[in-house]
Amino acid sequence: KDRSDIAKVLEDAAAFVNDALEDDFSCVLIACSKGASRSVAVLLAQKLLSGYTLETAFQLVATARWRIWPSALLVSTLLDIHKAKHGLL
Repeated sequence: KDRSDIAKVLEDAAAFVNDALEDDFSCVLIACSKGASRSVAVLLAQKLLSGYTLETAFQLVATARWRIWPSALLVSTLLDIHKAKHGLL
């Protein structure tokens, strides 16, 4: 998949997270195999689309989860989402 496909998946996942946070339970579990790349990218995308900058979102997640290591492709895609939302870094 190219980055535009991945950006769409991340945006859809972020919308799902937002919907889950707004329902009666107000919680959602985001998980992947190691808990360091894909799940982190989904959470970062959700924060980006909620108005955070990528740097602030990354710092927020890093304070709660010591092991965050999104793949280079996911980071590149998150940078694209950041640029679309906030302009250049």
